[in-house]
Amino acid sequence: MVSAPKFMLCLRRSTYPLRGRVRKGEALKSRILSSLTSIFLTAVVGMLAVGISFSLYYPGQAGTALPYATLKVIAGEALVQREHSLVWEKATSGMKLGAGSRVKTGSGSRASITFLPGVTTTLEPGTGVILTWFETGGDGSASVRVRQEAGRTWNQVRRPDGGCQFQLDTPSAAVTVHGTLFAVGVDGSGETSVQTLEGAVSLRSRGQEVVIPAGWQARAGAGGPPSEPGLLPP
Repeated sequence: MVSAPKFMLCLRRSTYPLRGRVRKGEALKSRILSSLTSIFLTAVVGMLAVGISFSLYYPGQAGTALPYATLKVIAGEALVQREHSLVWEKATSGMKLGAGSRVKTGSGSRASITFLPGVTTTLEPGTGVILTWFETGGDGSASVRVRQEAGRTWNQVRRPDGGCQFQLDTPSAAVTVHGTLFAVGVDGSGETSVQTLEGAVSLRSRGQEVVIPAGWQARAGAGGPPSEPGLLPP
């Protein structure tokens, strides 16, 4: 039979491994908490550095709201995928759209996007566009860039001061505006057709460019250079 003192000694010895495991667990927990704290502090410092750099390099834009375009549903139903979202939602007139937003019209529906007074893109049925870039300057100037994936759009760029750079990209070409009213179509093969009603536009594809004056049209196939402008049919 084990005497009381020997029994207590054995009990103390038996608890040593358990205490060691507890100490190791506490040390591991402490290291994990220390690592998480370091990661959090590094992220905070990084965000502050980015904010300070943005303020230094873009002082006119720091603390100001980014510009938004205004959507109008003309007929039928249209869908919108706002910037920073993967969900398509039903479009309503008056919606504000930032750069990166997508708009598409279904069969029998039409919609328009107004960037600035006198600068509007109207979507015909079965058309899809992306607002790639939209920026305004303190001097009243503006830069707009739209990508048309399919369908047909009417684009109006009538700024009194002429201070708007407007470019429309398609899968096969890029159309640059020189103060005008023009239409752009993209068919199923990706071919782009441009008709100019007022002013003039430049059509670029495969490193070549043609200027399309009012009353003329031109085309650019997928992977091919633009055609020579031809008169619009009466």
